[in-house]
Amino acid sequence: AEAAGKKADGEKENAAVAEDKALSEMGDLRVCVELPGVRLIGNKPLNLTPIATTMETDSPELCSSFCRKNEECRQSVYSAGNKGCYFFAEASDQPVAFNDKFNSSYCGGWDENDAMVAMLQKVFKMKPYVPPVRYCSWAGDNCMETKCCANVPVPNWKFTKFEWYTCY
Repeated sequence: AEAAGKKADGEKENAAVAEDKALSEMGDLRVCVELPGVRLIGNKPLNLTPIATTMETDSPELCSSFCRKNEECRQSVYSAGNKGCYFFAEASDQPVAFNDKFNSSYCGGWDENDAMVAMLQKVFKMKPYVPPVRYCSWAGDNCMETKCCANVPVPNWKFTKFEWYTCY
């Protein structure tokens, strides 16, 4: 029984090595385009559980790499919140969220690179622009650095004269 167990362990190790080699060779034939800070809609979810090797997908890079090594995978989405990696058979150009906790990737053959870049550009055109917060000085403060005085003038009761605040 012990000899059979050792033989089975050896066969499992050989299978893992062969699977790793096959995945690596497939990865060399494909390319991924990264969309950091983007969570895309997922179409046609895939279960890409390996047969003999271990699946390490606990970072955005490893998630994208595992998708690149699997021919059926067209899109991966990594979520830092739960350290989850999700694979899809179809690539989508529809973002769900723009947040640093997410990373999406398009993967395909080298001949699909231009189409994936076009999809990436379409997605990032949908990203809303939020201007940076402007910090202003208040009355009596030094506004030399902020170049902004936040106070409003105080009018008289007829709104004919205004007392202006001054920043220094």
